[in-house]
Amino acid sequence: MNGAARPGMVRLRSNGTVDTSFGNLLAGACPINAPTGGGIAWNSLGMILKRSDDNTSTLPTEPVKTGIAVKPPDPPYYGDRVWIDTNRNGLQDAAGVGLNGVRIDLFKDNGDNIADPAKDTLVTFTVTSTVTSTGPAGDGFYRFGNIGVGNFFAVVTIPEGYGATLADAGADDTLDSDGQPITYRSKRAALFPVTQLVSLENDTSWDLGLYDRSGIPSVWAVAQQADGKLVLGGKFTASHGLARRNIARVDIAGKPDTTFNPGTGFDGSVRSLAIRPDGMIWAGGNFTKYHNIDSMGVALIKGDGTYVGVTARPETSDVNWVGVSGFTLYVAGSFGKIGGIPCGNIAALDLNGNLASTFTILRGANASILHQWRGQPPRWQFGFGRGLYLLRWRPPGAGGGGEGDGCRGYDL
Repeated sequence: MNGAARPGMVRLRSNGTVDTSFGNLLAGACPINAPTGGGIAWNSLGMILKRSDDNTSTLPTEPVKTGIAVKPPDPPYYGDRVWIDTNRNGLQDAAGVGLNGVRIDLFKDNGDNIADPAKDTLVTFTVTSTVTSTGPAGDGFYRFGNIGVGNFFAVVTIPEGYGATLADAGADDTLDSDGQPITYRSKRAALFPVTQLVSLENDTSWDLGLYDRSGIPSVWAVAQQADGKLVLGGKFTASHGLARRNIARVDIAGKPDTTFNPGTGFDGSVRSLAIRPDGMIWAGGNFTKYHNIDSMGVALIKGDGTYVGVTARPETSDVNWVGVSGFTLYVAGSFGKIGGIPCGNIAALDLNGNLASTFTILRGANASILHQWRGQPPRWQFGFGRGLYLLRWRPPGAGGGGEGDGCRGYDL
């Protein structure tokens, strides 16, 4: 064992102690070329002994080799938490609690270092939950494991009724909110920037703070009358200082129109508005009453705010859209029936608020209006589930009961 010190070798003194001046195993440098991924690392100790009295050497000796299975390095992890930012300061503190059931999509960057869900590869998704076995205990956590090394980013789908809080409010990335607002899969979402994950890394710095928007006033529908005045619908309790619950009207200068008095207004939000040729106002939404009068989902209102009775009403208050062609009202939503008659979530009401027999969709329980092009005549784009459908229509006031050119079958 004479010679220079080398990694992987030691020299024994005659008393059995290690001669440290010779150079023992170097931390981080040995074993040299050790296998990974479950391979076997063989270890042995070879010796040449030298007599101290006559300086003669023994033959080399080598004991039985010992094999050690080398565990592969742990893959990187990515995650952390979605929480309710009660005080909206953008930081996780004692006031915030985790929110479970929020969807997180993980993407792998295509190499341009730009987070773009439309161009990059979706790897997998998860939802926030209570993590106990692989991470900290508590609500709102998420974790992606076994994803390999590379550049990744995540997209958080923001639940209905919530908004994203202030991003990058603090210097500690493990405590602040990181998402920037985008639209993803036709929903509001938050986008995290691209980050590089290396072997053994456990990156738990990607958080998103949310706040409750349910109490924030919103305008969801606007309809303009022939005189230029605007009817506003949504979720609010006042307009321009006047008590107006979920419906109001302003003049062409944007000032409140006091000639329109809805009384106590709607008991739920207004989703859509339409103006008839005579100036009457159709409203659709998630309400059951107007000025304390039963009016499930749809209501017809005079220009001064007086309620007009509607004979045919949806069976639920889930009306998402209303539109007019002449004096015929078209209504769409998730109500299934109007006036007790199955209508496949799309129907037409006549001048007096009765179900119009001139517009029928058979087996339309999975149908909904996706878009309407205004004009004369109006045009619609429908969304359907798979199945056989028959769309039947006639212009309002047309006579006869035949299908004629106003009927077409579809196999979707």
